Amino acid sequence: MAITRARERLIVFGSLHGDQIDIARTQALGVHDLRKFLTFAEHGATALAGLHEGSVGDFDSDFEKEVAALLRLKGWQVVPQIGVSGFRVDLGVVDPDRPTTFLAGIECDGATYHRSATARDRDRLRQAVLENLGWTILRIWSTDWWTNAQRECDRLDKTLQDLLDRAREERALQEAEQRAQMPQLSAEAEGDRSEASGRELSPPETGSQEASHYTSGSDRKVSPDAPQPYACGPDYLMPQSNGRLSFTEQPASEGQMDIVPDQTLFFKETYTPVLLQLIGQAVNRLGPVREDVLVQTLSRQHGFARAGRDIRDRLQGLIPSSFARTQEEVGTFIWPETLSPEEPLAFKAPATGEALDPATVPLTMLVSLAKTLLPTGLPDEELIATMRKACGMARMGAATRSRFEAALALSRDDKARVSDAH
Repeated sequence: MAITRARERLIVFGSLHGDQIDIARTQALGVHDLRKFLTFAEHGATALAGLHEGSVGDFDSDFEKEVAALLRLKGWQVVPQIGVSGFRVDLGVVDPDRPTTFLAGIECDGATYHRSATARDRDRLRQAVLENLGWTILRIWSTDWWTNAQRECDRLDKTLQDLLDRAREERALQEAEQRAQMPQLSAEAEGDRSEASGRELSPPETGSQEASHYTSGSDRKVSPDAPQPYACGPDYLMPQSNGRLSFTEQPASEGQMDIVPDQTLFFKETYTPVLLQLIGQAVNRLGPVREDVLVQTLSRQHGFARAGRDIRDRLQGLIPSSFARTQEEVGTFIWPETLSPEEPLAFKAPATGEALDPATVPLTMLVSLAKTLLPTGLPDEELIATMRKACGMARMGAATRSRFEAALALSRDDKARVSDAH
């Protein structure tokens, strides 16, 4: 009823996301349609094309069975023959954090594939389509598998673990952004309620026969004969001039106009100036920021479920050369024009209750943290534990420990150089 009666827009409030609905547990059309609707409401029409249909068949070959069996021994949940947008993916690896979604798809290519140029071209095109829909496709060759199956399985396991670590970083960043927006939205909603409670309920006085009134929370004039809305949401939920919701991660700086991301114009050349402005704002607000995190942030602003290859190429190609870049083992960092990679970078502790992934900040920032702790004279193990706590982390893996150790080593080198200079 709400969908068919909506005149300008439909705002969906829900306790779950579309990707949390497990379609493998039911054949009910209503459940499948609800999943599609929630996905569309959250990410837009383009996300529907990348939705999987679950398993649509059994293993095609013994090769696929062996690959799935070894991956399952590594702890991965593997599902055969996943249907996506009219295609089939040989094997789908389930995301352990989100059991209703897939972390990656695996294509198992046999000897016949190598001998057929037409099949290779067709598969490359299919892979490009799936990657543009947000899928990560991994390939494994039968000849490599028969030569050394364990080596190939280990390679796949490492790649999948890297993908999972990256997905967790992106989800943590997204959750932090959402938590940061909640106080602002709550304050605006409270202000709207206070304003509404203070207004008189009597109709406004009019001095002419052409009486008019204003809708709550908006300055749009409405004819008295026009159908009235049942209720009117606060300003930040009201339609903007282009019919889209404004995405604001932080208040715009003084003298700067609000920029409303528009997914439908993303790939058009006329939209390039807007993307350049959004990139500049994001780098100045988040920087130094890792390049892939920047791409994910801008992609989410435009309502894309995932940053596919075309989206990554579009955004990476527009990052201005005036922003300095530093290459580290964890990725490339983009620096705002106001900061120099050659200068020390103060450590910014996360807010209470939040965590900072050391892989998402430059090593120089961790070096600054280490320098403040060296005078305590604590042993390395306690220094690393203190750095972990400063980042708001309850535990850490080998990669994080290695990064803290590198920061400690660099801080000691800097201290030694200063001592030699004196």
